[in-house]
Amino acid sequence: MTVQRPPGRAASTAEGAERRGDEPGTRTTGSTRETRRYSRHALVAAMTVYLLAVAVVTLTPATEGGHSPIWYIMQFLHRFAGTGWVTEPRLELAANVVMFVPLGLLGVPLVGRSRWWWVIVAGVLLTCFIETAQLGIPGRVTDVRDIVANSCGAALGTAVCLAVYRLWALRRPRVHPEVTAP
Repeated sequence: MTVQRPPGRAASTAEGAERRGDEPGTRTTGSTRETRRYSRHALVAAMTVYLLAVAVVTLTPATEGGHSPIWYIMQFLHRFAGTGWVTEPRLELAANVVMFVPLGLLGVPLVGRSRWWWVIVAGVLLTCFIETAQLGIPGRVTDVRDIVANSCGAALGTAVCLAVYRLWALRRPRVHPEVTAP
């Protein structure tokens, strides 16, 4: 009788150790589990702080009569030669992309590599929510370009995270079980 297991589940401790790249016969220590748990808590905390920062930046009323932070950055950059091409719309587009990159970087480790696409969907939904909410916030302007830029930022962060996972996997030594003749 064959036991059906979900994909990715090891049948025995030895198979699990092999899959993780541990030496055969070794056991996962409690400290390893604790490290993973603390890493997850750190990711959740970082994601919470990030989402709160995005909410403050995007969902608070714009200051009347004042300039946006983007304007101040642009003025700073214009002090240097060769930065005349930096305009407020270009800088705002870049800021919208960069603002959602951390969503991808933090989201993939939280949901898992196999569900990376959830992070992109979450980025699109989050930016649609933000743009809809901005309709009722004084001084805020809703723009479809923001949805596209924010979604691209989430996709970029996801792609970078998946690339790092791939590079990390290539660096780890593979454990090959000894093949014995039957």
